[in-house]
Amino acid sequence: MKRLTKKEKGFVKDFVKTDNATFAAINNYDIQSDDMENVAGVIGSELLRKPKILKAIADMLPDELLGERHLELINKREIVKMFNGEGQIIDQPDTQAVSKGLDMAYKIKGSYAPEKSETKTFNVNVNSTPNANELRELAMKVREQIRKNYINEENI
Repeated sequence: MKRLTKKEKGFVKDFVKTDNATFAAINNYDIQSDDMENVAGVIGSELLRKPKILKAIADMLPDELLGERHLELINKREIVKMFNGEGQIIDQPDTQAVSKGLDMAYKIKGSYAPEKSETKTFNVNVNSTPNANELRELAMKVREQIRKNYINEENI
């Protein structure tokens, strides 16, 4: 856990132990507020967005734990009350919580493939400051060039 402050290191350790960012923030940050739980929740949420914190958490989580948590979340039977289309309250499994939990766990461990992105460069010569009509024509030329390249790539 290099480059983490003492508070951040404590947060990571407590978060790994409890899976509760609010609790980890309360334990490691000096929060002086009447609304301590909400403030700690915000601090915990912000910390979990920092790449260095996520890396430290991932480094501390053994791969077996991820598998255990996956099964635990899949088998979770927590029920939420929801309204159906007819105005009736029905009980149904909290699939959204399970999905979010699994997604977060796999992101933390870096299990997803990196996102692919493609950048293409098009050279367009502009000799002077174009007016609106010239910009429109230029945009149409670029759009046409993109279409041609896309069609050529599809036929390969």
